[in-house]
Amino acid sequence: MRQVVRTIIAFTAALAAVLGLVACDTQRGAGGRCTSADEEVTRGLEDNAVLDLAPPGATVSERYAKMPCQDEDKTGEVGRQVSSSDGHESVLAFYRSEMPKHGWSLVRQREDEPGRVNGDGPNQCYENPSVPGVALVLSVGHGENPSTDSHLAFRFKADRGSGCADNYRS
Repeated sequence: MRQVVRTIIAFTAALAAVLGLVACDTQRGAGGRCTSADEEVTRGLEDNAVLDLAPPGATVSERYAKMPCQDEDKTGEVGRQVSSSDGHESVLAFYRSEMPKHGWSLVRQREDEPGRVNGDGPNQCYENPSVPGVALVLSVGHGENPSTDSHLAFRFKADRGSGCADNYRS
């Protein structure tokens, strides 16, 4: 009887260890191990009302979130698609006007063609001193319909980097 109890205890311990490893692996993505800090920043950005801003008449998709540990470049992103038939220049102008009202300053903008639509990176990048290491980027022409779709997203690195300098892919 004691041998059966010992065997059951040993089996249970081994099973618990394996399940613990599996649980740990589900928290690890292409970018490494997820941390509580990554989860906290991601949750805070998911709740940020700035993602609710959209030009009049525009439609917005559901928000999505990706932590740095889930990305091979270790870049977290929380965002949504914004669709407007008013044209990219009006979308860029809307955000250029609205973001400062919410503490976000335009730090970088494409100088060659601010409204260029080619899917090669963001058109505008904003920073907010109360959200260090996070960039808010707007890319026009991203989505199923490049003539109407834009993308608004917070980006941040696992090490919290330096806002637009580390998170602006142009």
